[in-house]
Amino acid sequence: MQHSPMRLLDFGDCPYLPDRRWHSLALHVLEASQEDIQGLLFSGFRRLGHLYYTPMCEGCQACISLRIPAATFRPNKNQRQILRRNQDVTLEVEPGSFSQEKFALYQRYQSKRWDKQQSISAEEFCAIYLEQPGQGLDFVYRLEGQIVGVDLVDVSPLGISSVYFVWDCDPRRSLGIFSVMKSLEWCLANGREHLYLGLYVEGNDSMRYKATFHPHQRRYRGGPWADAPATGWPKP
Repeated sequence: MQHSPMRLLDFGDCPYLPDRRWHSLALHVLEASQEDIQGLLFSGFRRLGHLYYTPMCEGCQACISLRIPAATFRPNKNQRQILRRNQDVTLEVEPGSFSQEKFALYQRYQSKRWDKQQSISAEEFCAIYLEQPGQGLDFVYRLEGQIVGVDLVDVSPLGISSVYFVWDCDPRRSLGIFSVMKSLEWCLANGREHLYLGLYVEGNDSMRYKATFHPHQRRYRGGPWADAPATGWPKP
């Protein structure tokens, strides 16, 4: 793997919890094999462009890596209802690539979901989400032919990682939860063991849905991937 030296970066204010700073160990990866990418995922790294990072905040370990084993996942009652509710949504899986249609969906999502009036440019979008040393796929969701969701996914020999999901449809469809279950179906059909959902933070409302998938595994900083203990997950 060809990469820059590991650095501790200050990313500014924490996007997950108030009154905290966000620091991450990061390295710029220029070239990497599929096995290298798998090793980074296994070690809890996330990706933005060619930058791989993992939280390393002083005095805080609230960020927990979370992944779902595809073979043992079982949807609960609410998740089964979401599957039925979205039977009219189609999924197309294609190589990661830029299109104006996908970028316009991203811009609508940023404006409606996060109230960001000035989104990034198309060039910045490509640099952050599409340019990478590994292999990317786009999970494209359509309703009556119109694009309503895109999950930007990184692929490794043993799993896939959801880098960023954007959507634009009736919130009652719970398209984010639907997309996780469709990704798990893809994992089973394509010989991948895990779906990596990135970071989970207790107390962050936008991440609460991740912990509703059972069984799932968590990786606390410096520790191994683990199943839920009989006494419940420890507080970070």
